[in-house]
Amino acid sequence: MIITPSLHLLWSNEEGRRLLTIDRDLGEVGGRLSFAQRTGVFAFAAFLENLGDEPRAWVLARRDGGGDCLIIRAVRIALGEAQAVILAFSDTAGSRRLWADFGPALDLTSAETTLLKRLVDGATVTEAAQDLGVSLETARTHVKRAYAKLGVSSREEMFAKISPFRLS
Repeated sequence: MIITPSLHLLWSNEEGRRLLTIDRDLGEVGGRLSFAQRTGVFAFAAFLENLGDEPRAWVLARRDGGGDCLIIRAVRIALGEAQAVILAFSDTAGSRRLWADFGPALDLTSAETTLLKRLVDGATVTEAAQDLGVSLETARTHVKRAYAKLGVSSREEMFAKISPFRLS
C-alpha cells in the first residue's frame, strides 16, 4: 500500500484493499487511511511525521484485548517531487510465532530474549513477567538491560531492531 504523509491512499494491491474492507481496526474513509479509534489516526500521523529515511514499524493494538496487534512497517519514498510512504502489514492474530535464535547474536540473556519476544507478540511487561515466573521488577530490569544492549529507548525501536529475527 502506498499513502501520502497525510494518509491519502495512492495505491493498494488486492490484499491491501481486502484488509481495508474487512479489518475492524483499520479502514478507508474518503480515500484516506482511517482507524477505528480516533486516537489511532493522530498517533499514526505523528509516527509518519517522524519517519526518516530508515524503515520503521508501528504497532496497532487490537481493540478486542486479546493481545494481538497489527504491525505496520513503513518506509518513506519520493514519487517525483512528492513524498509518499509504502506500508506493509502483518497481523499477529492467530499466527504461529516462529523466531530465529537472536539472543546470542545480540548478546541478550535467555530471559531478556524471551521477554522481548513476548512484548513484540503484544504482551504487557506484567503479562510477560507472569509467563516467565518472575516479579514485575525483575522483568523491568530485564527490559532495561535489553534496551541498553540493543541501543534502543522505546518498544517501537526495539521491535524494529529484532523484527528481522521473527520468521513468521
